[in-house]
Amino acid sequence: INISHKDRTYLGKSIDFSLSGMSFKVDRPLNSCDILTISFYIPGADKRLNIDAEVMRNSIDSKDNSVYYGAKFLNMDKNTKDLIEGFIKKI
Repeated sequence: INISHKDRTYLGKSIDFSLSGMSFKVDRPLNSCDILTISFYIPGADKRLNIDAEVMRNSIDSKDNSVYYGAKFLNMDKNTKDLIEGFIKKI
């Protein structure tokens, strides 16, 4: 995934996602309430999804002591919601 924040883009790794948000790792400190854009592909989509999100929390991964974040999706259009919902139903 790509994380865009304050005019910079960082490569991240998705951990889990739902219709309302996702958790991810990125090698850049983020704060709760930061607004960012998360960009990723899902199987079956013909283009990359770009979704605005708000960082809601951060936690430490007990396996490697890295930080991961939880973000809530903001203002998703119906088509994007439908694509994510369809993908979630398949997994």
